Amino acid sequence: MNCYQGIGDRRLWWSLQPISLTEGAPYRLGVYMSRKRWEDICTALRYTLRPAPYFVDKFHPIRELQDAFNEHYKNEYCPGWWNCLDESMSVWYNKFCPGFMCVPRKPHPFGNEYHTICDGELDGPSNPILWHAEIQEGKDRPVILGPKKYDEKGKTVGLMCRMVEPIKSSGKCVTMDSGFNVSMGIVDMERVQGVYGQALIKKRGCYWPKGVPGDAIDDYFKDKAIGHGETLEFDFDGHPFFIHCTKEEKYVTKFMTTFGCLNDVEGHYAYRTLTDGGRVRWIYKEPNSRHNCAKHWVDDVNNRRHSPIDLVDAWQTKWWRIDNLLSSYQLLRGVEGEVGLDFRRKLAVQMMENNIDDNLIHRSPVRVRNMRARMSVSSGEGEHGL
Repeated sequence: MNCYQGIGDRRLWWSLQPISLTEGAPYRLGVYMSRKRWEDICTALRYTLRPAPYFVDKFHPIRELQDAFNEHYKNEYCPGWWNCLDESMSVWYNKFCPGFMCVPRKPHPFGNEYHTICDGELDGPSNPILWHAEIQEGKDRPVILGPKKYDEKGKTVGLMCRMVEPIKSSGKCVTMDSGFNVSMGIVDMERVQGVYGQALIKKRGCYWPKGVPGDAIDDYFKDKAIGHGETLEFDFDGHPFFIHCTKEEKYVTKFMTTFGCLNDVEGHYAYRTLTDGGRVRWIYKEPNSRHNCAKHWVDDVNNRRHSPIDLVDAWQTKWWRIDNLLSSYQLLRGVEGEVGLDFRRKLAVQMMENNIDDNLIHRSPVRVRNMRARMSVSSGEGEHGL
């Protein structure tokens, strides 16, 4: 289903009509299982083996799925030295789902927001790999669960520390946009987790991030040439702290970090058109170059998830749990780095033609719904093998 476009009705995959080049599904799934059985499986599908808690936890059905995804990449994948942390959206239009939010700046603004981290160094910048994700629970998080790990440092600081925990003490680097320009978070990423962080600095309303003399920096660079760069170094909470600055035409680009310097990156040029019609070219500084190369990695993964075929649209599910399962599935890659339709086709065929031993399949208990079914179960008949 997730390899072909234009199939608006799922029942067409089990149609009894001959296969046509102009309409309907390109092949039939009836040779593998009946539509009734497939719908029964979808109805009985569960995503956790953990017992339900005694309190209301709207995220309980997907917690094990999310933990398994993150644990798999933690054990099986070693990210490169340069990574990007950003937000992603899992599309859902029912505002009553757990953690629903609207993020207007996103291409798909409605649904669940995930904080995700990607690496584009190992398999090439054009093919980034998402290796850790955390759903934004918001007010739907049960109070009885208490705060998340590191949240005593602040929600944003705690999030930054949790996201880089799989690469703890590795000395690797993470670049972020202005949504993470929290000075203490940058410091604690290195001090607590042993990971270097870099975040773009922007003014929030009337205020700059703590410890950042943004107005003084702008005044200092007012008469500097476009492309001129300098680093402001000082101690923040007893830890070395740097603000790398580069003069643009109308503003000063600033990065807060605890590492790096303003080396020129040969071959990476910036071009600007001045108000008088003139053109200016200069070599990007290292912080700018690294950030500009990596800032779109999370967006690239999301584009790959939605294009050319979005499995969520093809499945047309109305069950929020399945939506999260499909979003996680579309982030997976083949062993040989296969992505997109090639990987989906091979995985789909292997799933349909598998020979898994019955001993490996977890069987849920039969739930008797009426007297006739109860009599069938008691006589040993009618037990399903889902």
